[in-house]
Amino acid sequence: MKHYRCTICEQDHSDVPMDIAQPRPIDYYAIPPEARDERITITADLCCIDDKRYFLRGYMPIPVQDSPEVFGWGVWAEVEENSFYRYIELYEVDGTREPPFPGLLSAALNCYQPSTYQLPLYVQLRGAQDRPLLSFPEQVQHPLAQEQRDGITMARVYEILHQSLPNLLTSE
Repeated sequence: MKHYRCTICEQDHSDVPMDIAQPRPIDYYAIPPEARDERITITADLCCIDDKRYFLRGYMPIPVQDSPEVFGWGVWAEVEENSFYRYIELYEVDGTREPPFPGLLSAALNCYQPSTYQLPLYVQLRGAQDRPLLSFPEQVQHPLAQEQRDGITMARVYEILHQSLPNLLTSE
């Protein structure tokens, strides 16, 4: 039987993790650790670097063809200042009627080549307090975008988990 210890709740689970969350935008790590407190404002869902760069945490679903479940990436998107503040303004209400706005993926997912960093995407607001939905424009021809459009198999889910979280799955 497979099991894993969740790094968020610190509990052991016997089910297959169907999402991977990135705790911070990759751009966060480009700031020297000793300067982060001064230059970065961050919460679980929002990040601002140098009062010039704005990031939202979102959810990127990947359909699983041979399962009723969906695999998801909890990743960050860099967005324009006005989009950032519009998200904050609508956080407590339904934002689903807002048109999607552009963003750039702020994640380097090591199970994809070429790099996923700064891939263009759309950010769609959702219901009150829901993380925005992240999706790729049709013209983005990257393996991650293709997987989001076409779906993946459970075998690919295991491959992603082993590549992204090599010490996560252990045997009893």
